Amino acid sequence: MIYLALIIKTITTTPTGGSGRGIGGFGDADMYNGAAYFSQNDGRWGGKSYNSGFDNSNMSLAGCGPTAMAMATNTANMRNSVTPMDMAKIAQATGNRDETGTNSNFINDSAAMMGMPSEQVIKTYKWRH
Repeated sequence: MIYLALIIKTITTTPTGGSGRGIGGFGDADMYNGAAYFSQNDGRWGGKSYNSGFDNSNMSLAGCGPTAMAMATNTANMRNSVTPMDMAKIAQATGNRDETGTNSNFINDSAAMMGMPSEQVIKTYKWRH
């Protein structure tokens, strides 16, 4: 399995407060070190369908992109209403949920829709044995 690391650079203020799961949270998100936290395995959406017509996947198996963007959106914009399922619906509606999973275009597309600046950084490493 290949993991693509995407770095989201936001030029906003993040919320303060919150020191652990369920403490200082807002809306549906928990807080860790001042940032919104969701798990793609959360019972509220983990078993819900997140497919593209190419598979029968669910959020637990394929929802890492929407979950990450829900955390970024809630933290950067101090929102309390954006869940991983909301972001999954955006990915599906914009064609960013495809046979590859959630493709990398989703990060910039959804950030723009949420009013957040973003920059996709791709770094290539040469591994030595």
